[in-house]
Amino acid sequence: MCKLRLNCNHRVSCHQRHTPLLHKCVAEVVGTFFLVFFGTGINSVAIATGATSGIWQGAVCWGYGAALSVYLTAGVSGAHLNPAVSFSLLLFRRDEMPPKYFFPYVISQFFGALFAGIMVYANFGSSLEAKEDALGIERGDSESVETAAGFGEYYPDPAYPSIPQSAVSTAGAFWMQVFATGIMLMFVVGLTDERNPSRPTPGMIPFFIGMLISVLICLFAPYNQAGMNPWRDFCPRLVALWFGWGDIAIPGPRNGFWIYLLAPMIGAPLGVFAYDVLIRPAFPTEAEDLESTSKRERPPSGLWANDQTDIQRIVRELRQTDIGQLQSTLRGNSQMNGSIGPNVVSVAAMDSMA
Repeated sequence: MCKLRLNCNHRVSCHQRHTPLLHKCVAEVVGTFFLVFFGTGINSVAIATGATSGIWQGAVCWGYGAALSVYLTAGVSGAHLNPAVSFSLLLFRRDEMPPKYFFPYVISQFFGALFAGIMVYANFGSSLEAKEDALGIERGDSESVETAAGFGEYYPDPAYPSIPQSAVSTAGAFWMQVFATGIMLMFVVGLTDERNPSRPTPGMIPFFIGMLISVLICLFAPYNQAGMNPWRDFCPRLVALWFGWGDIAIPGPRNGFWIYLLAPMIGAPLGVFAYDVLIRPAFPTEAEDLESTSKRERPPSGLWANDQTDIQRIVRELRQTDIGQLQSTLRGNSQMNGSIGPNVVSVAAMDSMA
C-alpha cells in the first residue's frame, strides 16, 4: 500500500549499502507480506464480521500496519514494499534504487503480497463463506463483489452502496489512483529527504507515513478503495480468482483490474517529480550547506575557554567555604581574567574536573 524507505539516519543508510541483495529481497518479501496481510486482513474481517465501524478504523489499521512493516524492514532494504515506489526511485533516486536491484525488489514484493493474500484466505476465508451463506450470495456471481472486496479493489467500494456506480467512472477511478499515489510519494520523499530541515527524526518517519496512508484512505477509499500499490491489489486478487470468485476477481465486474496495476506506476513518479520541482530546489545542496557552515562566524577562541588551574583552585576552596563565598569567588575570578563566564559552575562539574 505504500512505500517505504528510511534512509535519513546515516548509520542505517550505510548499513543498507553493505547489506547483501539476498537479505534485502528477504526483507522486501517480509515487509510486503505484513503490509498486505494487515491491510487486506482488516478488510476481510470487517466484511465478514462488521467488526469495524466507519472508514477511520480500517484506515488506521492500514496506516499502523504500514508503519510497523517499515519499522521492521527499513534498516535492511529501505522498505519499498511497493513496485511503484521502487520504480519511482529507479527514475529519480538511482543511488537508492540501482537498476540491478529493481527486478529483484519487485519480484520479492510480488511474492510477499501473494503469500499475504493466501494467508488472509487461510485465516478468514471460512468467515467470508459464512457471510455469503447468510446473505444468500453465490460466490462468483455479481453480488459476491461484496466479499471479493476483502482481496481486490473496486470502484466504488461495495461497502458504500450509497455511492452509485455512475458516480465513479473508469477514467475517474484511474485518475484518483494516479493522484493519490502521487500525493503519497511526494510526502514520502519529502519526509525522508536529508536536505529537508523540517523532516521528522528517523524513528518517527514510518509513523508519519502510516498516518499519511490513513488520511489518503479516508479520502479515496469509498470511491476506489485507495490501493496505491499494484501488488497490494493484484496478488490478493489472484487468490480470490483461485478460490472461486472467478470473473469478479479478474477482470472485475467493470473490467477495471488494470487500473490498480497501471495508475500507481504513473502516479508515483509524478509525485517524486513534483517534489523535486516544487519543493526540493529551495533546500541547500550538501556542498552549499558545507560552504555556509564554513563561513559561519564563530566566537573568539578564548572567550569560552576554561582555565583548568583556576577551576581546580575553586574546587579546593569549595571544601573550605560556603556557597555565598563560592559565588563571590567565581564572580571575582571572572572579572579578573575573563576565563570563566559569569555562570556559576555546578559543584558536580567542578568536582569531576579536579
